[in-house]
Amino acid sequence: MTVERKYERDVDLLLAEEFAVNPTFADRFKALTKFDGRNATVADFWVSKSNNLGESDLIVIYQRQDGHRFALLIEDKVDAPLQPDQAARYRQRADRDRILGLYSDYEVILCAPRHYIDSRSDLGDFDKLIPLEQIAQMFHQVGDARASYRSAFLETVGTRRVNAWSREVDVVTNEFWDAAYTIAKHEFPLLRLRVTQRGSRPYRPYLPEHDCISFPTCHSPPARLGYVRASDKRFGGDQN
Repeated sequence: MTVERKYERDVDLLLAEEFAVNPTFADRFKALTKFDGRNATVADFWVSKSNNLGESDLIVIYQRQDGHRFALLIEDKVDAPLQPDQAARYRQRADRDRILGLYSDYEVILCAPRHYIDSRSDLGDFDKLIPLEQIAQMFHQVGDARASYRSAFLETVGTRRVNAWSREVDVVTNEFWDAAYTIAKHEFPLLRLRVTQRGSRPYRPYLPEHDCISFPTCHSPPARLGYVRASDKRFGGDQN
């Protein structure tokens, strides 16, 4: 997986697209909720829908053949902690939408890496906790390259790539700094530059902090600023 850092917004958009264009995925996800067994298809969805009560990462509305609608309100997490009363405010937004007639029932769901769910004790206000790794399994049965990519994406949301970068000595770079040091030492001895090269660390001249040159500064701004003409005789201007 070449995506080194994944964010909540990435998960929001990936899931939203699947709900929008993949009926099989929508059915499998619905089967993880209290609406399992209800024959319904996705009728609408919103990403980052917000009002004065906060923001919902993803809202998915299913509709039955009789017109009955229900909603899944999904909060996606990667590693960020919960906001104060986050699940409660999801319910407040859902209740407002229900009063407006957008749907008649709902469930508030948290989707996050499994280790996030297992390691926290403040998730009890959500109706359902669904690990992203479990959602990733929904793609395994499809068996194509696109599904495999999305499955791997969700399975690795909670992992960060280890930084394998290491220092290497570069001869050309060192020659550049050596020439710069020679010139600075000859032309500006007051700087008292020093050189560091430890083991595999690159060669660099540097200015020690205690040797830094200080310059006078103005601590009090002038009381008034103004300008004069270049020809003003009072200030020795050009009198021609």
